Amino acid sequence: MKTNLLHLRYFYTVAKEGSFTRAAEKLKIAQPALSRMVKELEESFEKELLVRTKRQVTLTDHGRAAWKYAQGIFDQVNELEKFFSKEDITSLPPLRIGTSDVLATQVFPQIITKFSKDESIYPLVQIGTSTEIFDLIEKRTLDFALLFHTPSTRTGLVIRPFAEVRFHLVINKKFQKNEETRTSFIGSREVDEVTNKKFPTLSLWKEVEPKTKIKISTNSIMAHLSMAKEGLGIAVLPSFLIEKELKQGQLVDLLPKERLHFKLNLVTHRDYPPHLAGEKFLNLLQKAIP
Repeated sequence: MKTNLLHLRYFYTVAKEGSFTRAAEKLKIAQPALSRMVKELEESFEKELLVRTKRQVTLTDHGRAAWKYAQGIFDQVNELEKFFSKEDITSLPPLRIGTSDVLATQVFPQIITKFSKDESIYPLVQIGTSTEIFDLIEKRTLDFALLFHTPSTRTGLVIRPFAEVRFHLVINKKFQKNEETRTSFIGSREVDEVTNKKFPTLSLWKEVEPKTKIKISTNSIMAHLSMAKEGLGIAVLPSFLIEKELKQGQLVDLLPKERLHFKLNLVTHRDYPPHLAGEKFLNLLQKAIP
């Protein structure tokens, strides 16, 4: 089955106007011809898309689904037309990236500096929970995302490992022997993803301190660092974030013999992989992550 985009445009206009008469006037074609082409679209789908009455047309369930897809297609076409109508051809749409606070603040700035030297596209960085970011990729509001925690795979999204990042279980040196601090684990689970109950580092630490429990939970890695420095508990943090604190002795690695690694995942839309500028950004990022 091949969809005729002209017929789809006509159907979309009829649905939007709620009337064949108004749609025909807007499209500047005869109403019988418009009706025939919409009918041909229905026949190609083998589904009824519109319920026709004398005064108006309404969408069937299949029609609503078709209208939603058509809206996305023609919104993109409108953006394309706006882009090429601009005098400045270098004024490109942004590269839309979803991620966590720690990557956005600690890694992305230097990547954007290198990226922007050769590209007229500017990155738009969206910080949010994994579930929020997933929703935005599904809606194609974001081009791709880089996340440590990913909820269960959704239809239409592709999740693949992008990099392995070294982490450490750390404590403020001043509280290293404080039992309350040593047994207070700052959870790294996404606060809106209650189905994720696996904490491998917590299990390892319980072999040392069996009384350890999750006392605080947040999806912000930067908040983990602040809380650990404050002595509120122990936290699992990436090497690139705490390299200075470890060297200066402000933070202590509680499991120095363990090589803790967590996957940084690349999340993309199944039908819309990263374009050339996106691939360039990802290549720069991959080289920068230790």
